[in-house]
Order: sequence, then C-alpha cells, then structure tokens
Amino acid sequence: MIEAVMSRPKKKKLISVVWYSKKYKAELKKLTKELDRALEKFQVQGAVRIDLQLNHVMRAQGDLQQRGDDAERVRSELLRHARNNDASLVGLRHQLADTAQYDGTMRLFGRDDIELIELIEKGPLEQPGQRYKARLRNSGGLVVVRHFSRPDARFRKEVESAKSIWHPHMLNSIGFSRPDPHMAFIVDDGLYTRSFQATSAKIHGPDKMKWIQQVANDTYRALEYLASLGGNVDYVEVDPRWLIADRDLVITKNDKVLLDPSCYKFDRL
Repeated sequence: MIEAVMSRPKKKKLISVVWYSKKYKAELKKLTKELDRALEKFQVQGAVRIDLQLNHVMRAQGDLQQRGDDAERVRSELLRHARNNDASLVGLRHQLADTAQYDGTMRLFGRDDIELIELIEKGPLEQPGQRYKARLRNSGGLVVVRHFSRPDARFRKEVESAKSIWHPHMLNSIGFSRPDPHMAFIVDDGLYTRSFQATSAKIHGPDKMKWIQQVANDTYRALEYLASLGGNVDYVEVDPRWLIADRDLVITKNDKVLLDPSCYKFDRL
C-alpha cells in the first residue's frame, strides 16, 4: 500500500515531464520558425535597403558624370569661342596692318620689310640711284629695289607712273617706300636682269627667229598699251626714239622679256 502511494507521485512527475517536454519542443519549433521568418525578413529588407542605397549611389554617380560632361562641353565651347575671338583679333590686326601698308593702290614698304641681297646695276640713262636684288621678309619672294637718294619730285613722278601701269608685257611695280626723309625706293615685281643680248645668244636656228618675233609682238603690245594711257603718262606722239633692247627691256628668271617703263621715255613714245 505504501509503495503504491509512493509510486503515484513518481508516475505523475514522469507524465508531467513528458508533457512539458512535448510542449517545450513545440514552443521551440514555433520559436525557431519565427526566428527563421524574422531572419528571412531581415535579409530581404537588408537586401532591399542595400539595393536602394546602390541605386542612390549609381544615380549620384550618373549625375556627377553628367555634370562633368556638361562642364567639359561648356569648357570646350568656351575654348572654341576664345579661339574664334583670337582669330578675329588676328584678322583685325592684319586688316589694320594692311590699311597702314597700302596707300589705296600700291603697298607701302619700310626698310625693315626688305632684305637687300646684292647690287644689280646702276640705273640706266639718267635714272638716279641703283638697283638691288632683294627679298621680301614676309614671303621670301625675290624683287628688285630701285633706290632713290631722296623722295624728290622725280621719285614722286616715277611712283605715279608705276601706279598707272599694269600689263603682262611690262615690268610692273608692286609698291614703294613709306615716307622717309633719308631715302626712297620703288619695289619691282620679280627678279630681272638687262641681258637681252646674252639671252638671245643662247637661242639658235628657227627657235631664235620665233623668240625674236615673240619679243617683238609682246613689246609692240606693251608700247600700244602705253599709248592708250594718254594723260596718265606724259608723252607726245612726235619724234619717236629707237628702242634699245639692253636698256629698255628686262629679262626675268624664266626668260620672259618685259618693257621697262622707267627707262623708255614716255615723251618719246
């Protein structure tokens, strides 16, 4: 009897332990599921937050890149405008320089524009001064400089005559000196010599006859042109004088023959 009474609490305790054990397991399982759901939810929310943050960073980078591109375009545009302005300023400077270097018909040269190379000849006849082979500093082109001792009436007359003449078979001038109290000069286009006889001696046979005929035709056209100028060149149609080839004609570098109006006297045309 006593054993039966003592065994009942033990059984009751065992039943209680088994029951609570099942309850604990169920509660643990429930808590584990809730923890898993919470962890999964946390991971999803964290991924969403990270994704949002990444998108924000990427948008910020895109905005910065766009601003950088816009700034580069603005910089390029400013540089282009600056270059255009510089080009315009250079053009204006050249226009101003050209305005100062032309008298309306011919170019005005300073001694600093020309490099004298060597003496060619003393002026033919009563022509004053000497003639020099020269080079234009800005272009390197070869020219002949007719030098006058001073800017006197003779020089001014030669300049006015040179302004009136422009013909393919005549020696043309391209400019004259700026006002200078010490000297004056006229610049003839291209390099030439007075070597008609020497040039003629290099040509033989039928070619020489053709060359002389061509020279005669070209010279006639030049004289005809001078006569057509009328009052622009001071001449009278009486007492014509003979044309002397080695005095009145010049030979260019390519053996072209030109009439030199500074030597052939207009008043004897």
